[in-house]
Amino acid sequence: MRLKSFITMMFASVALLVGTTSCGDDDDDKVVSVAEAMAGEYNGDLGISVMGTEMKYEGTFKITKVDGTHIDITLPAAGEGAMALPSLDVKNIQTSGEAEITVGDQKVKAYTATLDNYSGSITVDGEEKAYTVTNLSVAVTGNACVITYTLKYGRMPMPMEATFQGTKK
Repeated sequence: MRLKSFITMMFASVALLVGTTSCGDDDDDKVVSVAEAMAGEYNGDLGISVMGTEMKYEGTFKITKVDGTHIDITLPAAGEGAMALPSLDVKNIQTSGEAEITVGDQKVKAYTATLDNYSGSITVDGEEKAYTVTNLSVAVTGNACVITYTLKYGRMPMPMEATFQGTKK
């Protein structure tokens, strides 16, 4: 009876040892920062609303990793004629980490970043134009990206509300 208990304990110990030993492949796993996970070019639909009138465009947003916790975003050019917007840079956006967001009726995990206020300027046709981006919100889940922001550009008296939904190139 003692020999039977000893053999049973021996098998249990070996099973425990084998079951808790990690593979050598685990050492090669690369830790990816939130900024690196968000980085890329995203193509999709950009809606810009001014005083309740919405215009639709196709656009490409470029998200660049600055460091492990910060990203830069290049907003795409949009519009035509007097209503044309050049591509604009928004720099040093703090990533918020991983969050659970609602997409449709499902909750999914996403990498997020937010920025309350960013001011910059750009020279267009020899004229310097100031711009301010406020309430910027970025969510990336898998290859999908959603970006919302408010833009005040040049001398335009009213802000533009923008919403983008796209996928990684």
